[in-house]
Amino acid sequence: MTSVMNRRAFLAGSGAVLLSAPLAAEGQQAGQVGLELQPVRTRRPDEIDGAFAVMSRARADGLIVLPDPMFGSLRARIADLASKGRLPAMYGLRQHTEAGGLMSYAASLPDLIRRAAGYVDRILKGAKPADLARRTTHALRTGHQPPQDREDPRPDDSPVAAAAGG
Repeated sequence: MTSVMNRRAFLAGSGAVLLSAPLAAEGQQAGQVGLELQPVRTRRPDEIDGAFAVMSRARADGLIVLPDPMFGSLRARIADLASKGRLPAMYGLRQHTEAGGLMSYAASLPDLIRRAAGYVDRILKGAKPADLARRTTHALRTGHQPPQDREDPRPDDSPVAAAAGG
């Protein structure tokens, strides 16, 4: 049985002011293919529960949580509300998956910082900014991946460990 998600909610904080026009354009395009997008804005942390109540009343069947500084301290609460509401959610920062969220798709912040340092170095050495190649690495992360600093619990002689080179 295939599940179709026709109503997607976007959870946006006060820092997502610049996204109003792109969301409106997305909404028009989504309507042409039978999708309904519902932006739900929060301005304060105490509005998160109410935002999920709005999504429930609107019968949202999927959620995209836009990156916002306010959501940093609310990661676990947002993941918990999405889980309790049986609302599959995708996040704009991988830290949400570390707090229990389903999945994220985002640029790698450590990679962006490394690249910025490399660009500064090349510019200081005389390179023209317009001549520098720009690349961004994005990563899809699911919420049930173990942190990379944990030991692999598989025995060294297991077929999975052998296939992984361990």
